[in-house]
Amino acid sequence: MLIYASQFVLSRWSMQRTLSLWDLAALRFTVAGLLSLPIVIRHRPAGAVAVRRLVVLSIAAGAPYTLIMYAGLVVAPAAQGAVVITGVTPVVTAALAAKSSTGTSRGERPGSAARPALNTRPEYRWRDA
Repeated sequence: MLIYASQFVLSRWSMQRTLSLWDLAALRFTVAGLLSLPIVIRHRPAGAVAVRRLVVLSIAAGAPYTLIMYAGLVVAPAAQGAVVITGVTPVVTAALAAKSSTGTSRGERPGSAARPALNTRPEYRWRDA
């Protein structure tokens, strides 16, 4: 929590001193990439679909989120940026999840057809000894 909260203050402070938003984004992704490289090497994603999913998620979610946040911190105080980003993230996530769940009826979660109804209890059968 301390790392997440401090990113707003440190980013704003760094941009007021010497670094641009592009410098901060490059620094963020370089450090994150180097720290996660041993984990990715040890636990390689299985199959082309997993690799494609990782690449798309990294490009679509990583860079835009970071650059928009840093651009906002150029013109707004860190406290306001922290409140806006923290408040908007769940809303955007829910909107994207709702948009990506095409083919489901209203109120139904994706993949819920394969799961039994929530109000049913599993039936246990004991073997007689």
